[in-house]
Amino acid sequence: MRVLLLGDARQPHFHRWGAALAAAGAEVAALTLQPPLPEAGPAGAAPAPAPAVALHALSAPGRGVARTRAALPEALAHARIWRPDLVSALFVPDYGLLGAWLCARLAPRPPLWVVALGSDVLRNAWRTPFHWARARWVLSRAALVAVDAAVLARGVARLGVPAERTARVDWLPDLRRFAFRAERPAGAPRIVSTRQLAPVYDVATLLRAAGLLARRHPGFELVVAGDGPERSRLERQAGRLGGRVRFAGRLDADGIAELLGSSGVYVSTARSDSTSVSLLEAMACGCLPVVTAIPGNQEWITEGSSGLLFAPGDARALAHQLERALDDELLREQVASFNRRRLEAVPAFEERVARLLASR
Repeated sequence: MRVLLLGDARQPHFHRWGAALAAAGAEVAALTLQPPLPEAGPAGAAPAPAPAVALHALSAPGRGVARTRAALPEALAHARIWRPDLVSALFVPDYGLLGAWLCARLAPRPPLWVVALGSDVLRNAWRTPFHWARARWVLSRAALVAVDAAVLARGVARLGVPAERTARVDWLPDLRRFAFRAERPAGAPRIVSTRQLAPVYDVATLLRAAGLLARRHPGFELVVAGDGPERSRLERQAGRLGGRVRFAGRLDADGIAELLGSSGVYVSTARSDSTSVSLLEAMACGCLPVVTAIPGNQEWITEGSSGLLFAPGDARALAHQLERALDDELLREQVASFNRRRLEAVPAFEERVARLLASR
């Protein structure tokens, strides 16, 4: 089977989806408007495409929908040469749109698979009537929509996708790379965040909570990994905490695995999310999750048994839960063991993609 993959080649999800299709026996060619950086350095640039995936960078001017439309002739020329049996697009905008346009112009017309991201469906689709109409139009033309959370399945249903065209694919981490460590470094457990430094992830609330926590646990250590448009502002905010916070920048997968494996408490202050890959990575490595009580997190985290929850934006509640996490070693041990066993019982990401491809 020949698959034409469309997506942002700077994103790890793009490479992992393509590699899973190739591992399942598909021949994969890929088109992108955002090619990866030449090398993956210490800043954590996207890895090079998997060897089984032939990647071509499209050249098109403009931004947004205008750029997607401008890329269509070149993409169509490549698609006609490749003659795909399946077009797979990550995510709804703008590659889902490009995929729908391509499939309508190819003969015979291949089916379109769209991989939906939480922000595509839970936030972007509801920004304006145009965004809503675009998301509905793209999803209505998809033979299959892949989702990674129940809240995301409900979201695509609200946009008109019937359940029989929706498939659950969990982006579980590689459990060999994100290995469980029963033994942790001595002393107070390290608190870690591995989310992007963007408004939706609300790391500012974590820093406010850290200021409150410092009154009872002056020796705690907080590491903020990741990068984004809010980094400078957050670093200035953290400067008032007297060196208790370290910004580690964007890390590659091995760097994140090492950080989580040597930490005890993981925090996500996200205000909106589907299933967070960073949460699953933390669970795999044995960190105690302290996360916002939003549907995407609550599918995985139950208060007191698999982690601790707090209301989005509530720094005082977060500080309280962090204090519990730091003080209760038994809770950390019980949660770590429970979460690791749960992840080991879920089908691996690559296995699920292979099943989908085989069922086509």
